[in-house]
Amino acid sequence: NAQNVMWAITQEIDEEFGTNYHERLRRWILHAQEEGLVVAGALTDAKGNRSLKISKFVFDL
Repeated sequence: NAQNVMWAITQEIDEEFGTNYHERLRRWILHAQEEGLVVAGALTDAKGNRSLKISKFVFDL
């Protein structure tokens, strides 16, 4: 999903600001495909009071 968003947004950024992010992204994706690289990402939830121990945390249910 992140690559889909980057594909779309880099085109918009390039059109507005005259940059070349989309072409660089395209080359990076082709490189990853040609080299058989695995691309992975993670999404974390930054909510909550991280100063509390997990046993003291109140989860939203």
